[in-house]
Amino acid sequence: MRTRASISGVWIDLKPLFTMKNGKQVRYAAVCKICNAELSAKSSGGTGGHLLRHVAACRRKAKAAGSLSQTHLHFTADGHVQHFEYDAMKVRTELCRSIARSDMPLSFGASDVFEKYIRLAHNPQFQRVSRQSTTRDLETY
Repeated sequence: MRTRASISGVWIDLKPLFTMKNGKQVRYAAVCKICNAELSAKSSGGTGGHLLRHVAACRRKAKAAGSLSQTHLHFTADGHVQHFEYDAMKVRTELCRSIARSDMPLSFGASDVFEKYIRLAHNPQFQRVSRQSTTRDLETY
């Protein structure tokens, strides 16, 4: 029996994974070439659903990341200029320290007011920290 060629454009960005089943080679998954995520992609299913959505989202993210070529610089304590990179774990740790020292509510990092303040005044890349994440981080910290 002859196998059909994969004609969907989604296969440009996905690498199919195969297994042998009843003596036939059957596709069971696919790996995204952009983000290396493994997605279910059975031979019996089509590409019209989650595969097309995933590839479209990955392409948008890759394009946006490529267009962010401007670096963020800041001054160190001794006056030298240094490249700034956003570190979400550092933000979460410092948020826990601030909450613990100031006896603030655990939901403080998830508030709209706090998020707007940090994004506008300090870092537009800030990612909101949920109350549940703050609770887990405090237990770990």
